[in-house]
Amino acid sequence: MASLHAKLKADPNAFLVVDVRPVPLFDKGHIEGAKNIPIEQIDAHMDELIAAPKPVAVICTCGRRSLEAVKKLTVRGAKPMLVVGGMLEWEKAGYPTVRSMRKEPDHGSLPDTD
Repeated sequence: MASLHAKLKADPNAFLVVDVRPVPLFDKGHIEGAKNIPIEQIDAHMDELIAAPKPVAVICTCGRRSLEAVKKLTVRGAKPMLVVGGMLEWEKAGYPTVRSMRKEPDHGSLPDTD
């Protein structure tokens, strides 16, 4: 993990960081520049990830989902990096994270009757 942090600090574009957590967890905090592809959608992005022009690093909360994604990519011939310890260890180490500022969908509101 320290190696990934150091490489990203030196060159923020050194890796394609793929965060396979669900959107709400990703939005609460992720590695800057990470691409969110929830594990349930990873199969639909296989070709894109295999053809990535830079190394792929896969992360989740603690490692379970990212290990599943790494196994799927490896079977297809890719050589992704598993970020051992996930975001829990990333944050514990004090490495920076960013939050997503997605706008909540507007489901309408009731008119004010006062």
